[in-house]
Amino acid sequence: MACNENIIKNMANEITRNCQVTVDPEFVIYLIELLLLNPKYGKLFSRAINRNNLQFFVEECVTMLNCGESTSINTLKMQFVIQSNYDKLQNLIDKHLESINKCLRPLVTEILEEDPHLEDEAAFKKLFRKISIYIILASGLGNPGVILTLKEGMAALESVFSMEDLRVFVALPRGEKLTQLSELMELVSGVRLFNRDCKKGGEGIPDLPFNLVDAGKACLAALSNALIGVMQRVNTLTTAVEDTVSIQEETGNVVIDIKPNTDLTEEYCKQIFELLAFNRQYEMFIRRLLSDVETMVFNGTQYVEKVRNVLEELHQAVKYKAAVPVVTVFPLFVKLWQVWRSMQNVMYLVSTVNRLMSILSSIQDQMKIPYDILDKMLQGKLVVTDLDRMSSRVSLEERISLGSLKNYVAYNNSFTMKDKHVQYLGFCALCLSVGALVPSNTKVGLIKAKGQRFGFCNVKMAARFGKDPQRYINEVMEYARNKPQIINLLNIMDEVVKVKTIDNLVIKCLPKNNFSS
Repeated sequence: MACNENIIKNMANEITRNCQVTVDPEFVIYLIELLLLNPKYGKLFSRAINRNNLQFFVEECVTMLNCGESTSINTLKMQFVIQSNYDKLQNLIDKHLESINKCLRPLVTEILEEDPHLEDEAAFKKLFRKISIYIILASGLGNPGVILTLKEGMAALESVFSMEDLRVFVALPRGEKLTQLSELMELVSGVRLFNRDCKKGGEGIPDLPFNLVDAGKACLAALSNALIGVMQRVNTLTTAVEDTVSIQEETGNVVIDIKPNTDLTEEYCKQIFELLAFNRQYEMFIRRLLSDVETMVFNGTQYVEKVRNVLEELHQAVKYKAAVPVVTVFPLFVKLWQVWRSMQNVMYLVSTVNRLMSILSSIQDQMKIPYDILDKMLQGKLVVTDLDRMSSRVSLEERISLGSLKNYVAYNNSFTMKDKHVQYLGFCALCLSVGALVPSNTKVGLIKAKGQRFGFCNVKMAARFGKDPQRYINEVMEYARNKPQIINLLNIMDEVVKVKTIDNLVIKCLPKNNFSS
């Protein structure tokens, strides 16, 4: 493909300039990369960049983005926010610590390159001050710009590192200096934390054990409330759409089925389908964050207890003693700091989740449910939950009829559609071909095809899929590349990439009476 990273960036800049609304150029790049998976756009740039093709593509993107509050764009925005700002917890911590180190690198370089004359007391004092500032900044225990905090930091450093030690430090090779600087940061930070517990300092050091537990509980409560809200919307929207999809008996085409004597249209149904996809994506992100915060709270509680235990050890070690061997207390100071750092990391993760929740909530608040359409679609229906829908009864006769299908996997008690090995996150494979996210019924069973397992909302859907799995898999791929928010929602990026050069994935069958004799 002619579209390399620089070309896509240039496209994004041009699209951003032409938009009537403010858009993040990085989000535009995310959108472009998804759109280019559709051969309608991808083939425009398969060989060389043609100005007319580029202008057409830019205009298409601008049109999409100018509808800033459209359901599909808001779904994509949510995906972009999480993809850009969230990761596995340890990766987030590693990036955070690396960013701290990067900010402090110039100061560390200064410290390592200082080579004062042995008789220059003023230069050594200045270096000592720099090391104290570095330790306070690297530990996150206060602001060295506050005189009292800096004095405490220098006093703590002086208690474990004398001017004679500093002279030895200056003479060390660069690598050994760096190692000792890191060890000093841990040791001095532990001393400061112990002094704070003894009420002999602690300026600028927050009550992290209390704050961490409090912040974790508040974050859990906010996420739990958000999940309750989104599940109410998901259950309502799914109930509205679940009977709007049917299969034409003769052709096997999956169609949106509009009931007679209603003023509903296909466009109205598609509007609700997209709204359901947005809320399903929101639900998935909330569940992911909630699971991670539960882990954070559990770890945080353990760290709080460990801090108490280490402080108790330290108090016992120094109790009633005028002098204590460094070999006894120094490891305890270091241990205290390391546990405290772990608490800081958890606090950073909780604050990251709070920040993301705020962004996701602001996107969610832009969404307006068209209750006039929804009420018509819900007429005469009782709202059903996922759990009820995914375990509704299937007759023995129906299950026996499926048994003759090739690669059919019968229901058993260990089934769960949340199993990562069920394709499309357990949503009905046939309903997805028109964009309806209807959960599969576990009791229908599964069908194996192309190395994957597929679920279905009813026996009729499963039976039809079993006759021609590739046809309906292609229909889902076709829908996804025309509605790019579906690609990452269903985790089917690899599958869509494989077919990005194929123009026509789907050929709709026409009823026989449509042909002239």
